[in-house]
Amino acid sequence: MPNNKNEKIIIYAAGWLGDNIMLHSLIIKLKEQRNAHITILNTQPHLAAVFSKMPEVDDIIEEYFPRKKLAFWQRYKLAKKIGAQGFSEIIVAPNNWKSGLTAYLSNIKKRTGWHGEARWLLLNNRHINITRLNSMATRYVMLANAPSNDIISLNDCPEPSLIPDDISLDILAKKLNLSYNSKASKIIALCPGAAYGKTKRWPQEHFASLATMLLAQGFQILLLGSKQEQKYGNHIDIITHNKCLNFIGKTSLSETIDIMGQTDLVVANDSGLMHMAAALKKPIIAIYGSTLPSFAPPLSKIAVSIWQEISCRPCKQRICPLHHYNCLKQITPRIVRDNIKNIFTTTS
Repeated sequence: MPNNKNEKIIIYAAGWLGDNIMLHSLIIKLKEQRNAHITILNTQPHLAAVFSKMPEVDDIIEEYFPRKKLAFWQRYKLAKKIGAQGFSEIIVAPNNWKSGLTAYLSNIKKRTGWHGEARWLLLNNRHINITRLNSMATRYVMLANAPSNDIISLNDCPEPSLIPDDISLDILAKKLNLSYNSKASKIIALCPGAAYGKTKRWPQEHFASLATMLLAQGFQILLLGSKQEQKYGNHIDIITHNKCLNFIGKTSLSETIDIMGQTDLVVANDSGLMHMAAALKKPIIAIYGSTLPSFAPPLSKIAVSIWQEISCRPCKQRICPLHHYNCLKQITPRIVRDNIKNIFTTTS
């Protein structure tokens, strides 16, 4: 492998947690191919922690833009700042025009990304026809190569890997005044949220029923999610009589990574936390509604993806056009529980 330690690459990060975890496949590939110094340009304040858990990331630059605004002068100043740091290439993960503009204004010699929103002048190392690659991870990893008509597969994508800090769930539970079952046989995390919309969220009643089943079998159940998802955890709490460790909205992203690192299995919707579980090498039950598992699967060999084959799926809509959400409702808690049992049986 060529030794290009002096090569400095900056990557303009994506906007979603799950996308940035899949972006780690590209980061790993760049280290393998070029052994370059990797800097992340992070524009989402809540995502900084995830990059700090990636060992291949050397530096992080933080710059937060106001939502739905061009913020030209802010972008101009940032572009000049990164342009003066000797980067040989900027790789732009988002496909929007504003991220391409920032790359263009930086005057970095090599500006790489997918064609996206009319970026033929902004990027000079453009990849064309993104639709020929049918998964997000392959689209990111392709950016490590020269533009071509090649097709790469998920087998060409290194598995993301987050390194959690070792924490004590018992101590954290006491800090948050939660009851921790130290005699539990195994710890299972349930992640009931999905920022995309309701068509990616398995019904809360199903999560609660699954939690009730698992608690009765002696498992410790954790609930994980963001502040915006607290109502889902509260709903599950009511039905399970507060027997779960409900961390939803009570921990930072960094703490969520560390907490998930202590679990034995994760049940999650098609969401950022599902990709987090994959990067932590946890067995996963991934539940899909309106979307295809093939587009953004958990990049892990110990994952089971569950979906219901019905005629209207995949609609890829945020709200069910037919208002029934059967693609999710028809995945019963018993189906998920049986898959959990199978995973523990095959991995024990």
